[in-house]
Amino acid sequence: MRVLVTGANGFVGRHMVQLLQEHGHTPILFDLNPPPKPTSAPAYTGDLCDTPCLERIIAESKPDGCIHLGGIAFVPLGWQKPQLVYQVNLIGTVNLLETFRKVRPETRVIMVSSGEIYGRYQAELPMRENDLMLPANPYAIAKQAADRHALICAEHYKQPVLCARPDNHTGPGQSDLFVTASFARQLAEISLNKKPPRMLVGNLDNMRNFTDVRDVTRAYLMLLEKGVPGQAYNIASGSPQHIRFVLDALCEIAGVHPEIEVDPARYRPTDCLPTLDTARIRREIGWFPKIPIETTLHDIYEHLLQTCRNE
Repeated sequence: MRVLVTGANGFVGRHMVQLLQEHGHTPILFDLNPPPKPTSAPAYTGDLCDTPCLERIIAESKPDGCIHLGGIAFVPLGWQKPQLVYQVNLIGTVNLLETFRKVRPETRVIMVSSGEIYGRYQAELPMRENDLMLPANPYAIAKQAADRHALICAEHYKQPVLCARPDNHTGPGQSDLFVTASFARQLAEISLNKKPPRMLVGNLDNMRNFTDVRDVTRAYLMLLEKGVPGQAYNIASGSPQHIRFVLDALCEIAGVHPEIEVDPARYRPTDCLPTLDTARIRREIGWFPKIPIETTLHDIYEHLLQTCRNE
């Protein structure tokens, strides 16, 4: 299968491209910037907000499938630049789906949404795909609108489009804007004597449900192959962890036990995120997470340790 991967140069995109190649598919790379390394895969540079560019690329590359990862992934940026987040994450998705409808309507599309769309409140039971959504920040609002638009395209135009709703995911190669990579980078720098043994952290009492990015990309591939158009699928490990657990586990992996300092710039108030019900993807697709959090954290640290050595 020829699979267009938007956001191919990003954290998840790089893992997605590798997985597609391992399974005998031909990834077609699409990103705002050229690939950082030479690649044998077809690669296109373009903007999701540039419709003529999308039309040309899709007509030329003729993808059988698309995994739509392109967009802004850093939730706090929605408060800082809401217009940009709406333009890229919502209008960019609308542009992509409209282009497929006009140029190549048979292409199967996985629109990657977010567990953020359900909101930040403690539900009595895990959230199912048809439950009430109360998005609580501009990023979540943009993702929820794009998610709904994708499902309407499947219903109204009969496009083979479905939505994936992943919870927090992490793994080797993630930007250190995100908490696990931030901790791991600081510990790696301390271990290599590149900085004093003091770490800046945010709110360690928050809880997050971390899924390994390699489990998440495996879910996207399985949805591309077997998902039902017009359906949405939650993706989550189902094992929420305190941020404090992540920090303690990484300190043990690194063999470093630094002084901890709360940085007001990194601090987010304690919140309650609902747990996602993954019964649908387990039942219909046969997906379940395989990689334990300890393995994920070990791999994140080793990747950043090597990165810091080379800097």
